[in-house]
Amino acid sequence: MTVLVAVLVTAASAGSTSDAVTLALGSVAFLQVGTIVLGVVAAAAEYGGHELRTTLTAVPNRSVSLAAKAVALLAAMTVTSVVALLAAVLTACAREPIQASLWWVAGAAAYLVLVGLLAAAVTVVLRSLVPALAVLLVGVVIASPLLSSVTDQARWLPDQAGRALYSAEPVHFGPAAGTAVLLAWLLCTGTAACLAYCKRDA
Repeated sequence: MTVLVAVLVTAASAGSTSDAVTLALGSVAFLQVGTIVLGVVAAAAEYGGHELRTTLTAVPNRSVSLAAKAVALLAAMTVTSVVALLAAVLTACAREPIQASLWWVAGAAAYLVLVGLLAAAVTVVLRSLVPALAVLLVGVVIASPLLSSVTDQARWLPDQAGRALYSAEPVHFGPAAGTAVLLAWLLCTGTAACLAYCKRDA
């Protein structure tokens, strides 16, 4: 489904620019919704019934359990993001030449993975599917664009800072600074998730 979205968005945007990479990167705004949903669903799946107790019975060490989940989610999101973006680039190549650096595509894949992990961490803290989805999707789809139109301080939001990883156009941060801000969000949220997961009752 993620690959299909990337291909459809890229195909629909054909003709609006002369660069295949830029066309493909136009799908990131839609793909980030998919990675958020994937991160939330993956993290919330065990909170719907007794699955979490089963997991903790099999792996009593909560730190190891949480780390294993994070690694599995990281692998899944990396594969999904890379495949989707490559499909978007190949679709765009059918109509437009490649002019911009493909490193922007790698940056976009990294951004999608980090946003997905951030979504999973938020879900672990909230321990619920619907509130996590509501907070994250409203924040990224509605609140962030609105705030960015009225104040420059919105550049510190994770999705706004993360644009520096894949946007060839001038943004508030360079790639290194944008990555640092996004990683800081992930570190803080991940730490909160780890503490909540290890200290709370199942």
